Amino acid sequence: MKEYRGGTLVEKGVYLNKANGELTQQYGKVRVLPGDKDVKYFKIPGILAIIGGPFVGLAFVMFLPFIGITGLIGFLAYKAWHGMTAVGRKIFQPVAIRQEPGMAYLTQRGGKVREDGEGEKAPKADDTGIDELAKEVTKRRQQGEK
Repeated sequence: MKEYRGGTLVEKGVYLNKANGELTQQYGKVRVLPGDKDVKYFKIPGILAIIGGPFVGLAFVMFLPFIGITGLIGFLAYKAWHGMTAVGRKIFQPVAIRQEPGMAYLTQRGGKVREDGEGEKAPKADDTGIDELAKEVTKRRQQGEK
């Protein structure tokens, strides 16, 4: 079959775009194929276009419900996935560790206190040994250590 390029002057007939399968019907006084030189076409015989049209329509009618069902299932799966991730973020994000650059996170959190006043309590600063550590650091800096 002879190959035609976009923008060329052609004779009357039906032409098929090789890139996207689009049919272009050329008739009238000026018959120029659309597109630039990179677009390739070839001429379809008129009888083949007339006979093939109903079969292409039949294929379209047969596969249209399949395409619709597939699209619906894909859409529902997309929505379900994003719904589950949103719920997961709401559940797990509050318990996730949130770290900020430059923060040490060395302090202890206070424990729960029962109604009778007893229970786990956060240790005081004296109980953790931080004061002794600060004194040791100050003493070593005075001696010239870094």
